[in-house]
Amino acid sequence: MLQYFKKKLTRRRRRLQVASFFSVPLEPYLATGERDAVIASSGMGKSYLTGVLAEETLENGGILCVIDPEGEYFTLSEYYPVIVVGGDHGMVPLVEEAIDLYVE
Repeated sequence: MLQYFKKKLTRRRRRLQVASFFSVPLEPYLATGERDAVIASSGMGKSYLTGVLAEETLENGGILCVIDPEGEYFTLSEYYPVIVVGGDHGMVPLVEEAIDLYVE
């Protein structure tokens, strides 16, 4: 999987553009498979930052999983080949019987 990601990354940007004045290089994180969490007080911009990071990750050929109990990120499926599981906008239900659909 890492080789696949590295190949995709060579054809795309090698930075996450977080803001017009700030980007993060991706190369140092490829080998380690970094995981992230965004934690802050209410109203501090967590949803906005997470949305930007999700879009940039997908633009760079990355893989991500968003656990979204509030349904804030379902619009990613309008622009990217992602699957929304469960919730009001779910493409497949969040039930044990549908587990085969999640891995397709």
